[in-house]
Amino acid sequence: MVMNPALAGLTCALTLVAGRAVAAEALADAFHAPRLSADCVWNSLPKSLRDAVEAAQTLDDVSAVVSPLDAKGPARMRAIALRCGVPAAGPEPAEVAQHVVVAKSLEIWSANQLKAGYGVGPEALARAYGATPPAARAEFARWFIGNLDMSTAPMDAASPMMDALGLAGDDATKLVLFYAASRALVEQMGGTG
Repeated sequence: MVMNPALAGLTCALTLVAGRAVAAEALADAFHAPRLSADCVWNSLPKSLRDAVEAAQTLDDVSAVVSPLDAKGPARMRAIALRCGVPAAGPEPAEVAQHVVVAKSLEIWSANQLKAGYGVGPEALARAYGATPPAARAEFARWFIGNLDMSTAPMDAASPMMDALGLAGDDATKLVLFYAASRALVEQMGGTG
C-alpha cells in the first residue's frame, strides 16, 4: 500500500511532540486549564502563523511553522499563557502554551487532510467526534501524550468515528486518530474548538 504523502511526515510530528512528552504527562496529571485558555493561546499567535498552519500540506510543513516558536524563547510563550489564564503554579506555562500550539496545529492539519482526501467536512467531523464518549476522549489524549505511537493507538476508540464518517483504510484511520487525539488534548487544555 502506498502511504498518503501528507502522512509521510509522521516522524516529524512524533519529534514535534516527543520533546514535550514529560511536560505533557505533567499536564495530563496536574493541569486543569480554565475554560477557553487554549483558545486564547491559539488566538494570541500571529494570524500569519495560524494561516500557515491552515495552509500546511504535510506534517513537515506544520513542524516548519510551529518550530520557530521555540526559537523565540519561553518568555514569549509564558507571557501568552499567563495572559490567557494558565496558572503560574504547576506545569510551566510556556510548556502548556507550546502544547496547545502543537495540538491545535495537528488538529487543524488532520481535519484539512480528511476534507481534502476523503471529503469529510467539518460538520461531519464535529458530529463524529461529538459522539465520542469522555472515556474515549481521555484515551485519545493519553495516546497523544504517549507520542502518537501507532503500535499503541486506541483503535477501538476510533472505530465508532471511522464508522460514522464512512471511512476505512490505514491512512484514513491515522488521520482520524490524529484528529481525535489532538482535539482531545486541546479540550483537556481548555479549548472549545
